[in-house]
Amino acid sequence: LQNLAPPINPPAEIDDPRDFKPSTWIGQPMMYDTSAVKPEDWDESQPKKIVDIHASKPASWDETVPVTVPDPTVSKPSDWADEEDGDWE
Repeated sequence: LQNLAPPINPPAEIDDPRDFKPSTWIGQPMMYDTSAVKPEDWDESQPKKIVDIHASKPASWDETVPVTVPDPTVSKPSDWADEEDGDWE
């Protein structure tokens, strides 16, 4: 099925020879908007998350159970870099 003309499955992308990047193209993966400003009523003292006052833990919730359970069979990978990856736990 690969040598059929025309092929059964066309190519995923068709090259457009007239397509080009403009001369003002910025190749950075992330661009910051230098004209962006926070609203005048922006309050930095407010919490980053809004606490849900209606949220509650179930009655059977056990506070003595640790959030994470260590796995004794896991060892630190050879390519682990504390500076980049953080402390190994």
